Amino acid sequence: MRFLLGIIDRLLFVAIFIIAMQVPQFISLYQQRVEGYLQSNQSVLDKFNTIAKSQNLASVDKLVLQLQNSKDSASQQTAQLIQTTQDETQNLATSVQSLDSPSLGKQLWALIRYPQPKLLLSTLNHYQPGIVINQSALLCGIIFAILFMVVKASIARLFRRRRRLFRASENPLR
Repeated sequence: MRFLLGIIDRLLFVAIFIIAMQVPQFISLYQQRVEGYLQSNQSVLDKFNTIAKSQNLASVDKLVLQLQNSKDSASQQTAQLIQTTQDETQNLATSVQSLDSPSLGKQLWALIRYPQPKLLLSTLNHYQPGIVINQSALLCGIIFAILFMVVKASIARLFRRRRRLFRASENPLR
């Protein structure tokens, strides 16, 4: 039984190692996707800025105010669309800025702190795993695999301790 558990432990370690090696490449692809969406949103806002200038308005914000004050529901919906695009652009810019770090740790933190769920899922759906062997991939694989094994060992130790306490409570004469 111990032999089988040892093999399972090693297989889990290797599986976590290989999965974690994918993280740097995934972050790179995610960053490219976020940058693409940011450029797209900025292009849309530039077009609205051109419209605002052609209407002798100083900025897109004044165009939004004019559209919001309109009684036409299409104009109000357009104002809402512009505001939503501005908010998304700001969030995307924050994500891009935080992901633009040479440190893998800072990139992971940025991924956790400023996620774009729709873009994360889209990147994951289109992601093609591959073994990229570079320093950051190996380091990421080793760290995650060791962390997994430490957590697994801690949980196993906790259950063993509880089992001993339970056995001791069953037979108080021991």
